[in-house]
Amino acid sequence: MITLCAWCKRIRTKDGRWESADEEHSNTIFTHGICPDCLKEQDPQLYGEMLGNDEEDS
Repeated sequence: MITLCAWCKRIRTKDGRWESADEEHSNTIFTHGICPDCLKEQDPQLYGEMLGNDEEDS
């Protein structure tokens, strides 16, 4: 199963990095998540909470 960011469509690699999907994957099951960059843009408060601080980027 591959985790795909629901916003930017980047794929999370086995080592936890988020990279663009350059190739079509056949016979692959995808699940959706959200990468840190999109989380910061879409929900800065939750992003701050997940990092363990109260900073909000506006």
